[in-house]
Order: sequence, then structure tokens, then C-alpha cells
Amino acid sequence: MPPPTPTILEAFSLTGIPQPLAGDRELCYRVENIVLKPSDDDVETQWVSELTTSLLERAPTSYRLATPDQVVGRPESGISAPECRFRDALRVNETFNADLKVAVRERTFATSRQSNRWNKASRVTWEEVRLYEIEGVNKEWWLGKIRHLLDRSALARRPFPENGDILWENNPALPPAIIDLTLYWRPAEDSSAIAVADGLAWFGEGQGLIMFYGPSDLRLQLLVRALHWRILTFAIDTGLD
Repeated sequence: MPPPTPTILEAFSLTGIPQPLAGDRELCYRVENIVLKPSDDDVETQWVSELTTSLLERAPTSYRLATPDQVVGRPESGISAPECRFRDALRVNETFNADLKVAVRERTFATSRQSNRWNKASRVTWEEVRLYEIEGVNKEWWLGKIRHLLDRSALARRPFPENGDILWENNPALPPAIIDLTLYWRPAEDSSAIAVADGLAWFGEGQGLIMFYGPSDLRLQLLVRALHWRILTFAIDTGLD
């Protein structure tokens, strides 16, 4: 993702040099004490802004959120996740999702408007659509390189019962800041499962993280789906970003 243009910086009265923040999508840039993130969808962005305001009214103490100002937040100095602090991330995630359950009582259209590879892969993983129904599937990757992984993942799946990125502070007195609210209408524990899956796949984590996460049947099924989802993202819209 290219850095914010001079026009964007001027709109927010910023004069510093944009510094990219790490993350799987690499969308966010920090300029001075401001974090900029582009809007994928203005309707969703407005909804997330209103939701963030509602969550901030609860005065959370275990995590921080940027005060909405279009697409701008103001975290203090810190380093962006992941930096292998997955156990801390799972604790933050549990508290954040508990607050979300109170703030969001029913499914909203805003959470399903996006049509990027992550949203598409999520819909396939949760059997809302089939992979062949998705536009932008890279058949070479699917058939030649990852289909065997998807098939193995599918064998491990069982019926499932119905039921954001973090900035870590150098100052231990401050709770971590959630800087990228990308929301899906999924079980609350799904986001924790994705964090564990990424730890296993990319950061050398092992059985210790799985045991910390909790090896119950339900959580293991979420982990299987998280790994399935992550693999799928490599087969969809691979030429776009």
C-alpha cells in the first residue's frame, strides 16, 4: 500500500514522514502521533466509527481504541503487532469481543459489504458460498499448490454449533491499542483462532500456544477453520495486492 499523499497529509495538517505499520494488509501509516488508514467502504467505515464511539463510552481498561476522526487515530509511541505476543493478544481479544457482544446485538449489512480476498475466503470457510462460485480464484494455486492442504483441512472439520490489529506500547502502563477494526459476523473466538493460526504458520509457535488458547473441541474446530481461511486467502485475488 503506497503512503498517504501530500494532499491527504495536508487535509489533516500533518507535516511528518509517513511510517508504515506492520500487519498482514499493511494499510496503516503513522505520521507524528496520528495513524492513517484508507477506507475500503465508506458505509462500513461510518458504521465502524459509530461502533468505536459506542465502545469508548464503556471506558475499556484492557485495550484502547482511536477516537474516530474520519480515518484518523492518535495512539502514543508503540510497535505494531505481530511481535509474537500472541498470549497477550488473546487476552485483549477476549475482553474486546465481550464488549462487542454488548455493543452489536444483531447482524449488520456493514460487516458484509467488502469483497476482498479475506472476506471471500471467510465466506467459503464458513460454507456461505463454494470456492468455485468466487470470482478471482487463482486456479493454478488452488489446483496445483494448495488444494491438498484444503482437502486435509476439510477432513478435520466437524459441524460447528450456532452461536482487529494491535499496537503494543513501549510504556507498560498503557494497554495495547487496536488500530484496525476489520469485523466479521462470526463466533467471537474466531479472531483468537486466526491469531493462533498465524502464530503457528509464520512465527514458530507450537503446542504451547495451542494449549494456552484452549484445546477444546469447539476451539480446535475454530482453529481448523482459521487455518483453512488463511490458506484460501492465497488462492483469491492474488494479483491485486
